[in-house]
Amino acid sequence: MRDIKYEGYNVEGVLKCQKKGGSTFSPYLYLQGGLALLWSLLWHFMVHDSPSTHPTISIQEKQHIMNSLNENSQKSRRVPWRGMFTSPAFWSLIFTMLAMGWVDYTVMTSLPEYLKDMLDFDISQDGLLSAIPSVCQFASSITVGPLADFMRGRGVPTGMVRKMFQFATFVGRGLCLLAAGYVTHDKRYVAVALLGLSGLFAGLQQAGYVANFIDIAPR
Repeated sequence: MRDIKYEGYNVEGVLKCQKKGGSTFSPYLYLQGGLALLWSLLWHFMVHDSPSTHPTISIQEKQHIMNSLNENSQKSRRVPWRGMFTSPAFWSLIFTMLAMGWVDYTVMTSLPEYLKDMLDFDISQDGLLSAIPSVCQFASSITVGPLADFMRGRGVPTGMVRKMFQFATFVGRGLCLLAAGYVTHDKRYVAVALLGLSGLFAGLQQAGYVANFIDIAPR
């Protein structure tokens, strides 16, 4: 469920790539705004502060959640600021997030220009090419979670699983983007394939650093 939730980002990337030429693609903007409004309304009426105040869940489910979260305890939990800022795991996640965000937004903003100026694609007709990395990332993101859980179920330590998938993301995506920069115009579809492959590697991060936030801070 967490993987599916995060993949709105990639679906948005696909829709944005469909605007034609210099237009602002108003239908997409209306769709984005309408979905955001619908989400806000659903959140307002369906989400509650705690399981104890939720009106529709069963008593058994409510008790199970409250017991697992120790909500029966009245002890207030202080935010462990010192522990956070002195934790190597915390800082490794922060720097990983910065690195991945840098690559994500560099690809998102520069890919149309790269396809047009370097590979001579007509973006007004081939907007789908810019969406290929997002489509591939979406596909791998929603399938990597079960694979990671399978590995953990077979006895592979959670930390090792996270490191393996994040290592594959960094190395695989980096090599694909680096290789795409050396592809000549006459082999431009090879570059497109490399960009799609980089998106597949990018999706593996959902079983890497993205899931690791929950591992180190489950509450």
